[in-house]
Amino acid sequence: MGILWPHSNTAPRTNADRRAPGALVYFFEAGTTTPRTTYQDADLTTPHAHPVVADAYGRFPAVFIGFGAYRERVKTSGNTQLWDTDDIPNPAPFDDEVGVDEDALMKTGEVFFKFKDGTRTGAVRANGRTIGSATSGATERANADTANLFTELYNALSNTVCPVSGGRGANAAADFAASKTLILPDLRGSVPVGLDTMGNGAGSRFDASVPFIVGNATTPGSTAGANHVTLDATMIPAHTHTFLATTGAAGTHAHTYSGTTSSDNAHNHTGTTDSSGDHSHTPSTGGTAFLVVGTGAVQAPGIGANATINNSTNTTGAHTHTFTTSTQAAHAHTYSGTSSTQADHTHSVSGTTSSTGSSGAHSNLSRSVLGTWYIKL
Repeated sequence: MGILWPHSNTAPRTNADRRAPGALVYFFEAGTTTPRTTYQDADLTTPHAHPVVADAYGRFPAVFIGFGAYRERVKTSGNTQLWDTDDIPNPAPFDDEVGVDEDALMKTGEVFFKFKDGTRTGAVRANGRTIGSATSGATERANADTANLFTELYNALSNTVCPVSGGRGANAAADFAASKTLILPDLRGSVPVGLDTMGNGAGSRFDASVPFIVGNATTPGSTAGANHVTLDATMIPAHTHTFLATTGAAGTHAHTYSGTTSSDNAHNHTGTTDSSGDHSHTPSTGGTAFLVVGTGAVQAPGIGANATINNSTNTTGAHTHTFTTSTQAAHAHTYSGTSSTQADHTHSVSGTTSSTGSSGAHSNLSRSVLGTWYIKL
């Protein structure tokens, strides 16, 4: 590089007049007067003298300096300072060969969430669609760059969780090369939840009431629960419904009744009198048969209007009598009367209520914020 003298507008000068033959340039660590080594070659193997001296035309040789900010001071050969510039930036360029700690990188198969609805470079969505080779016809991504994720999920999850088209063969590489597809885990409308173990003893956070659609509480990729639930009798507390009601008081009252018996077929009646002391019988009069007992006469029980009965007139000792009515045609009996009078009273009522409810499902989903779950390729 060439160093130009400061110039004045008082008189015209040529380029040669503005050069500083033998100028001196000093390099220091930024913010100090500690000399900074400079080099004659890009490999930084052959150092320059300090200061670096310009030739007779005021031109400096090639100067190479290591990365990092530095201070530069330039003087003429007569030691007059031309400038002193500090903290000149000299950052190292990006080197793609420089290694990065593997733990600082997201690895194949790791899942992350983003407030987005769409694809993302370097990842696929956990949406239950498929991945595979470029010729596989996979629905989420059919490309060679899915091979690592295909292998990761193939080995980490069972065929029940991530089915492979046509069934699993010898290994992931063989199935990928055969253009088979693999179904991705489906996190649509779902929340990731920790296994019941996760390297520890079972936490027993999933009891028998938790339904597992796929897998179980300790198998990665298992699916449990539902966003909507219809309760059945086993899900509600055991309980009963009771009620007790009382009718209103009606005051002291009786009930009248009347009616007609059902018609009966032709029949007769038999009977026996009570045992009695000495007595005699007199024949009955009229169309109704009577039994005479002692000095009184009673109508024979169950005898119809035209029934007849044999009567004895002999006086005899204590004895009973049997009798049989004549057979009567099919007939019915009417009846009427009044019940005994009851005091003012009420009636108690008990029973079971009628069924209610519609057995509809209820939401089982906590408050959620939506986005997309991605899986790193």
